[in-house]
Amino acid sequence: MKYSVMPRERSSPRVFGRRLRRRAFTAALTAGLVLGLVAWLALPSASWLGRSGAGRLVAGAAELSQQARFVEALGELDRAVAADSSHAEAHFMRGVVLNRLGRRAEAAEELEAAVSLEPARVDAYVLLARLYERAGRYDQALANALEAARREPDRASAHRALGLAYFGKGLYEQAIAAYERAKRDPVEQGWVHNNLGYAYLLTGDLASARRELERAVAAAPDNALARNNLWVTNERLGLLWEARREYIMASRIDPSLPKPRANLAALALILNRR
Repeated sequence: MKYSVMPRERSSPRVFGRRLRRRAFTAALTAGLVLGLVAWLALPSASWLGRSGAGRLVAGAAELSQQARFVEALGELDRAVAADSSHAEAHFMRGVVLNRLGRRAEAAEELEAAVSLEPARVDAYVLLARLYERAGRYDQALANALEAARREPDRASAHRALGLAYFGKGLYEQAIAAYERAKRDPVEQGWVHNNLGYAYLLTGDLASARRELERAVAAAPDNALARNNLWVTNERLGLLWEARREYIMASRIDPSLPKPRANLAALALILNRR
């Protein structure tokens, strides 16, 4: 049986050349795609995660921080910043974690980056003010605290940071005004009342100092510093038995304080002479 088939065309040199060029182009394109995929896979994971990936890393770092796993959290945040250097939350969280690790100068740098990217970030201004105050850089502390209070006038932590900054600069009247507004903060009532009472003590308002220091002791009975300040206030008011009681308590709470024991001995002499 004979089969009927189409006669096979003979390729002309022109057609054959087109085919060769098409095959060469396809091979080159395939090789380029393969090489590009290999290079992409060889990159560190953080470099191609993008903004959404940075957000996931920040969320993971937040969970690690809540578990006090700060070194691991910092590693995640390093990757987040590498993935997206304009991610304000990553810089802020990195500043928080660095502060918890005691690396305060680096923490301040990260927080400055956070507020430059997100100027409305009030919690970053508050933490910056606290960091600069601890470093003795009171002008910078005051500038950041004022910015925080300007943006959120009812934020107690901003006024607490403002009080610390004014205290550092020796502006006690301004510190009193700031601490009076910070008293609404339920978190650090003991320290707010202590600092406010001490500011009143330094300005000579002994009655107000005693009122605030008694509130400090009531809020935090184990605050040896507040009891120490209350001793001084009571002594200046001539309330020597009350002063003696506070110094005894301060010495029991913190035996390492040399001043309470020394002052208690001096107070005993005064009391014995009466």
